[in-house]
Amino acid sequence: GIFSARQGAGKTTFGTVVAHNTALNGYKTIQLVFEDEVESVIRQHIAIETATNRKLLKGMTEEKIESGLDYLKNKNSFKFLNENLIVWHPQNETTVEDIEQFIINISNRYDFKAEVLIIDYFGCIKHTTNPVKDKTTAEEQAMKKIKRIIAHKYNMAVWVLYQKNRLGASNVSRENYD
Repeated sequence: GIFSARQGAGKTTFGTVVAHNTALNGYKTIQLVFEDEVESVIRQHIAIETATNRKLLKGMTEEKIESGLDYLKNKNSFKFLNENLIVWHPQNETTVEDIEQFIINISNRYDFKAEVLIIDYFGCIKHTTNPVKDKTTAEEQAMKKIKRIIAHKYNMAVWVLYQKNRLGASNVSRENYD
């Protein structure tokens, strides 16, 4: 699926809620975040789990995050999150092929067969086709690769968050993903 909205509309929050609930329901889930730090996304998961306003958690120090995690470890749902959810923030530019390699690596190393992938967001994926020469073709090929390489090959549900008003993902057609 594609979730498309303008900047600040809540795409990351939506992706986090989807990742949180799929993990709680027993699905192995990868939440791939490019623009947010892992700690920020973990705070959102803590806020969802504890029904706390995430703005109250924004200034949390590492110690307070650890304290919050300790609190959640005593709840059954955190155990599921711990076993079923990986939040990944790549340190370098990432292609669809890099995402596939990550899926293979965690499957082999940790016996984690991902069933759901949330990509936050499409505009941050590096295209292997030259986007300077033909941006539309590069974006469409990347979306087709996500469908073919990730969704079909690994039998995964994939949610791609797509920012409407950014240049990086303005021309991707839904027909290439649906």
